[in-house]
Amino acid sequence: MTAGFIRREPTDHTRLHSQPKVVASLKGVGWLSFFDKLDGFDDAIALEFAQNSEHIQVQDNQTHEFHTNVRGLDIGVNEDLISEVTEIPRGQPWDKDDRALNNRAKTSFFRSYEKSESNRNGVKRESLPDEWGEVAYHIMKYLTCEGRLSIVYAYHLRMLYQIRNLSYQKPQQRISIPHLLLHSLKEMCIRVKKGKLDAVAHHCLIKLIVCHKLQEQLPQISWNQFVQVGVGQDKAPDTENPMTPPTREESAVRIHKAFLAEARG
Repeated sequence: MTAGFIRREPTDHTRLHSQPKVVASLKGVGWLSFFDKLDGFDDAIALEFAQNSEHIQVQDNQTHEFHTNVRGLDIGVNEDLISEVTEIPRGQPWDKDDRALNNRAKTSFFRSYEKSESNRNGVKRESLPDEWGEVAYHIMKYLTCEGRLSIVYAYHLRMLYQIRNLSYQKPQQRISIPHLLLHSLKEMCIRVKKGKLDAVAHHCLIKLIVCHKLQEQLPQISWNQFVQVGVGQDKAPDTENPMTPPTREESAVRIHKAFLAEARG
């Protein structure tokens, strides 16, 4: 996106790896390898992923999933798939809007001697003790794809509490990051389908999901080939053909124009 908040995950991990305490915290909780896997994206693919989504809830086993189609590639997205592509095990499903747990996190994260600055929305990130403000920054950038980074919300504090207190938790008791990402993707897709194009997020995660599904295709094609021609095409795109999938730059311009048109309306 070229307007509004940037909701893509970082693809340059220099800031992350320049801070040993942050690296140790994220490695300890098992999230670091996922962050490091995020190495690229395509704006047009992410937008099509969201616009073509259809949401399904399978009642018999409480599996929440949705389907989408991106350039001829059918994709079913659920917690198991996200766990596989992120290499993060499933844990306890959670509701980020659970008021009781959120209110508890606002106090339980902090030690008795630690002070922070709060407002009605949350805690100022810069006021978090030691390395925790920077850990929160990377959670917002890689996991929740926040547009604003100055305020740490209660559901962020729940994740920070988990990292800070790993020794007291069994792996299966930890927050399920695949569950979090699945619901974040679903919420994003719903907003995009309502016309909120600036809501597109998780671009790099979407690339991971697409590449995983491409490995199941015969014959197999690369990510770059898929971006150019999709699935089932046997020739390179014609740059004069209006049906040719747009390049990243063309897509960014289109999305920007649509965003401005929506803002005016």
